[in-house]
Amino acid sequence: MGGMELRIGDLSRRTGLAVGTLRYYADQGLFGKLSRTGKDYRLFPEEAVEWVRLLQAAQAAGFSLPEIRAMLGALRQGGICCQRMRQALSGRLASVRAQIRELEVLEKRIASTLEIPDGTEGPLPCSLASRLMAG
Repeated sequence: MGGMELRIGDLSRRTGLAVGTLRYYADQGLFGKLSRTGKDYRLFPEEAVEWVRLLQAAQAAGFSLPEIRAMLGALRQGGICCQRMRQALSGRLASVRAQIRELEVLEKRIASTLEIPDGTEGPLPCSLASRLMAG
């Protein structure tokens, strides 16, 4: 490590994340193996401030905690970090694009359902409900 180490309260103040949240993330292994004080307080390396920022950005991009753990692990190890990050981002992009396609189909289904007039056509007393069921 070599640099200054931060207690969890210091990391909380610098990142805006609650101590309990940071403790949970540490327990989930997102920060790797942390050193501890004589009183068993966790000590975070100075880089943990950036790790938290990446964690928050990755969460906002829809990555799961296991995926984020792998990203942060690769970041801490250096070397092929960008290659792993590119693979993770490519996979997430494919997932987002699939979700967009699903949402576009859903949008068309709902829009076409709203185009039919109110009434009682179909098995239900509302033609909109009947149309929605029919797909």
